[in-house]
Amino acid sequence: DRDKQRESLAARFGKGCSGTALAIATQVVEAGLDISAEVVLTELCPMNAIVQRAGRSARFNNEQGQILVFNARAARPYDPELLQRTDRVLQD
Repeated sequence: DRDKQRESLAARFGKGCSGTALAIATQVVEAGLDISAEVVLTELCPMNAIVQRAGRSARFNNEQGQILVFNARAARPYDPELLQRTDRVLQD
């Protein structure tokens, strides 16, 4: 099933793809997938995870992208202090 999902994402978000697609995913797409999206929407998370998620936007040559970070409803599973520090950095 994992290989099937990976192939499906690559077909819609891989290098050279065109058209419109939407993927709703967990942090599993942070690393290990060579996909790119124009816009990445994410809840607030630790900075290292934000960087990984941002790496899924404008990944290929001549692409432009945007990452939008929303306040998390709850800190779980992350340390609340870590989220506060990340939020302060993003606000700056």
